[in-house]
Amino acid sequence: MEKAYQEYARQKGALIWGEKSVHFHHSLERLVKDFPDARFIFLWRDLAAICRSVIRAKPDFFLGRSRMTERTLARYKALKVESDRLISRGVPVHQIDYETLVKDPAGVMTDVCKFLGVPFVASMASLEGADRSAIYAGGHHALVKSERIVSSLERAEVLPPDLKSKIERYICLWREESGGKWPVLSTRQNGDSAKPPLRERLFDRALYRCLRTYDSMVVVIYCFAPFWLLKGYRAYKRRILHQDPWEDYDSGRQAGFNR
Repeated sequence: MEKAYQEYARQKGALIWGEKSVHFHHSLERLVKDFPDARFIFLWRDLAAICRSVIRAKPDFFLGRSRMTERTLARYKALKVESDRLISRGVPVHQIDYETLVKDPAGVMTDVCKFLGVPFVASMASLEGADRSAIYAGGHHALVKSERIVSSLERAEVLPPDLKSKIERYICLWREESGGKWPVLSTRQNGDSAKPPLRERLFDRALYRCLRTYDSMVVVIYCFAPFWLLKGYRAYKRRILHQDPWEDYDSGRQAGFNR
């Protein structure tokens, strides 16, 4: 795996390579074992803003995957737990606030470069001329495909009221647990928000465990199912969604490997 990443970085003329998949949120300690020289950068974004992006992306990005907002909420906390474990072990960790990055990209990227031990280049703080070959077409990628860096908080509200209330309840809980330190708030919370009741927390925890079990079963199936069956399933999902949202992504990555 590491050689594949290194080759891709070489073709891009990059000094270092990285991985930004959200699917490693619960297995960072395993990554430390597999890549002992790795450095970890955590980009903390407003949870409500993340859920808005999830809602805008469905079903194009997630191919009809269910319960994505519930997954997002649970993963947010899981990532915090994993990041704290890395810090306690002395693993190199650098944390960034999303809104600070938007307001001061040059300052934030200068600190990132110091952390990684690479020289800062002014173009890192701009979207002009950025390499977007790995970013496929999609309405939720409109901001990253533009030439201006703007806050996603300025976009129209798409959160259902019940989900917005749930997010506020969990943020209230987490800030109490952390002594008001986490998560950092990008927007003002509803002063009337209360912590989620025990039954809600137990239900959400059980639901997330079921979803993770389901995801693990899918991985096993993909490992052993015949290729013709997987192609047929993908074609079926493509018909359901009337498009193949991965097509541009696959094409971009393949073009990168073929250069």
